[in-house]
Amino acid sequence: MFTLLLLSFAPLLPQNSIFSPGDIVIADPSDSYTSPKICILHPDGSTNQYTLPSPITYPDAILVDNDGSLLVSNYQSQWGPNNGIWSIDFTNNSAYQLNIQPLEDNFKFCRDTEGNLIVADGFAGLAKINPSGQVSWFSPPSYSYDPSVGIALDYDGGFIVSEPPNYLGGSSQPGFIHKVDRLGNRSIIATDINILPKPQGLSIDDDGSILVSDGFGNVGGGLDRMGVVRVFRDGTMNQIAWGGLLEHPVDVIPLRYGFMAVADSWDSSIIMVPPGGAAPWRLLWDLDDGLANSNPIGYPRDLCKIPFLWVNCDSSVGVGNPTQIKIRALKSWAHQSVLVAASLVQSPTPLSTLWPGDVRTSHVDLNSAQWRRGRLGPNGETNVILTVPYNPHLIGKRLHIQVFLPREREMSNYVSLLIR
Repeated sequence: MFTLLLLSFAPLLPQNSIFSPGDIVIADPSDSYTSPKICILHPDGSTNQYTLPSPITYPDAILVDNDGSLLVSNYQSQWGPNNGIWSIDFTNNSAYQLNIQPLEDNFKFCRDTEGNLIVADGFAGLAKINPSGQVSWFSPPSYSYDPSVGIALDYDGGFIVSEPPNYLGGSSQPGFIHKVDRLGNRSIIATDINILPKPQGLSIDDDGSILVSDGFGNVGGGLDRMGVVRVFRDGTMNQIAWGGLLEHPVDVIPLRYGFMAVADSWDSSIIMVPPGGAAPWRLLWDLDDGLANSNPIGYPRDLCKIPFLWVNCDSSVGVGNPTQIKIRALKSWAHQSVLVAASLVQSPTPLSTLWPGDVRTSHVDLNSAQWRRGRLGPNGETNVILTVPYNPHLIGKRLHIQVFLPREREMSNYVSLLIR
């Protein structure tokens, strides 16, 4: 029988991440490939900027990994040797490429439930980078050379992918939102040339609907409808915001209470869109000059939100060996209880089973999970010691974890650990 030992109040790990709960991280190629950077927008409105080391030239997408490191989708040129996902170490200002073979035309990316990186690789479809750096391609475009651009991990371990019309070839096809299963098979969730002509970056909102940024200038035919669209799983769509401040929205992420943050490259801004879409405003703005100067951003391309309840840990756990996972939360949530759910099964579970009326879904099978309770320390953090029993039959399986803060009804990021 699979049994975990989870003990809270272990000594805290050293703090070595530049990120904190609630941060919004912004990828910014800035001034014509010469000064790529990231900007961190903190919950209090303050910002920090970090120049990305060589050979990063065009950070089109970013991901803050479970260990607190920054991963960057770097584009050089089509099939360029520096195309791919790079891990950034800000302690010595270095970058390490995670893929052995170069990618074709890489855009957004995510981690799958097995620890691989899955990249929307433009005209090549989807690329899988395994932990050894080997690349394999799957799920080719549905129409000729229409590119895969946006991607998000779905609750069942598959993916949601956006496919705009071919922006070089002038495709007359409308854009698509696809459901892609683990084998790469695509099925259309939504397509409408009038509502969603050119879908770009996307994310999954709390209720499971899909937020999509739409707009690609007048390249590739079709309509120019710069805005944000909500796509429901039955294929129906709701236009949330159009025009106005939105000139070239390339990514959108959900925030609390129905608000959304949009990265708009041509407006050189991060735009806050309230529920319903009326009267959006700029959170950050480079005065529309797009220059590399003291302003926080110049040409934002992607957004990554650090959850308010954040699990930091390594990518694996050894059988019979204790492993620390750090749980970090807002300092105002100090001394509150947390619940840790760990299971060998990755399967979507509605949170309404925990909290009636909650519309969110956990990536972890909570019905088979083992639960342990801990308590946040005075700084809003705690460590949990996790021990998988010494059982050789568990080696190679995955341990799926999410943490919950009952009083605030908060759910952490989803973590998948290789058992070795």
